[in-house]
This record gives sequence, structure tokens and C-alpha cells, in this order.
Amino acid sequence: MNRRQLLCSVGALPSLGAALSAAAEQKTEVKITGVETDLLKPPPGEPIYDALQTLNDGDLSRFKRQVTEAIGQGYKAVKIKVGKYSLDDDIRRIRLALDIIGKERRLMVDANQVFDRKEALRRGRVYQEMGCFWYEEPLPPHDMEGFALLAEALDIRIATGENLNTKYTFADLIARRGADVVQPDNRRAGGVSEWMEIAAIADGYGVEVASHGGGATNLNMLLAMPNAIYMETGGPVKMIDGEVLAPEEPGMSSEVSAGEIRKYRVG
Repeated sequence: MNRRQLLCSVGALPSLGAALSAAAEQKTEVKITGVETDLLKPPPGEPIYDALQTLNDGDLSRFKRQVTEAIGQGYKAVKIKVGKYSLDDDIRRIRLALDIIGKERRLMVDANQVFDRKEALRRGRVYQEMGCFWYEEPLPPHDMEGFALLAEALDIRIATGENLNTKYTFADLIARRGADVVQPDNRRAGGVSEWMEIAAIADGYGVEVASHGGGATNLNMLLAMPNAIYMETGGPVKMIDGEVLAPEEPGMSSEVSAGEIRKYRVG
């Protein structure tokens, strides 16, 4: 087999850096598993309100179609929104999504900071019992104490961090044991160096890392983190067995091509 696979499943990255180095020396194909898709995105050319209506339109046919499409595109993890309406509404959607994705795939839920502490705990117990893989942003990002209390009370992974800035804020969250998965945004967090330091702090506490957003820039950084488990993305992405290929372009693999510069040149 001429291909080295870097498995970003839970607990499967004890030596990612060494594996990546060895793969580079052998010029083998490097891949990173763990790609999750966020379903609340409008189809190309459609306004966002159309996607928002699917949260509580009564008819779950479009929601079902979105989840089914994601699985057809090769994703092995799917994230859905919760908390906009009743707990019963959340349960309906979670059950439907779980039926579609099957036991071999993972379902994450994202609350986008809508709950207070009591409601976050009440709903978290249900999401946990239903087998969701992680519970994202149940509380406002500044409520470090609330995250710590919630993480202590629940067994489900608590994921947060996309709205936090700098390693110092992340260090406070992590030291409080307020998250099982941290999700830095590479701009809000403070750039590449800050991102890497955040990942190192998390690794020291046994906390996992997932990206907020996808693309080559995030993937380059995740490949250098021993505790990385997922990259967030959506839509059709080139994958092999649910694994996205590591970038081959130089640098952050995000340089604008000469063709694109010519295409959008002004004057």
C-alpha cells in the first residue's frame, strides 16, 4: 500500500507529527480523516431565509434531503442546528438524522449560544441520551464558569471556541475544564501562530481540536496538530472513504493564482 493515512478519529493521533514527517520523506499521499459538514447553508443562488425556514417548517422533507445529500457526498459526520424551537422539535430532527446516517457515522448538534445554563443542561441530557457526538456552543462564549459546570455535568463532548480570541482566553476555558473540543477560528483566534499555541495548550490537557471553517488553510494547520479530530466544511469536497486529501500546494495552499488575478483585475 503506497498511501499513508492519518486517522483523525478520537484517540487515533498519538504521533501525527511523526507520521506526517515520514509521509513527506516517502512522498506518499497524506490524508486527514474527520470532515464534518454543517447543513444550515443555502443552496447556491438561494437566499439564506430559505435555508432558515427549514429549521421549523413542519415538513422535514428538505431537512431529510440535506442530510441524505451529505451522506451521498461521502461525509461520515454531520452537524445540525438545535435550540431554535422546542426540545420536541430538536428530538424529531435528531431522530430523523440518526436514521439516515446510520450507526457508523456521527451526528453533532450546534446550539449557537441560545441557551441559558439550566436549559443547556436540560437539553444536553437529551442530546447525550440520543447519542450525539458533541454539543456545540450551548452557552454564550464568555460564560466560562457555565461551560465548566456543563462539561462536568454531562458526558457528551462540549465543543466551543469559534468566538474566542487569543490563546489566553482559550487557556482560561481549558484550565476550567469547560470544553472537550476547542474550535478556534483562524482569524478570530489570532492567526496561525496563535492557533498552533492554542492546539498545544489543549493537547496538554487532553482536549481535542476541530476547526471552525474548512479549506486548505485550516487543513494545513490541523495536519500539524496531534489532537485534531475534525475539519468543518460543507458541500462537495474531494474525499476518499470520508477522508479529505492533504494539500499539495506550497505555503498555506491558499495563494491566489495568476489566472484569478487576471480574471478580477481592475483597470
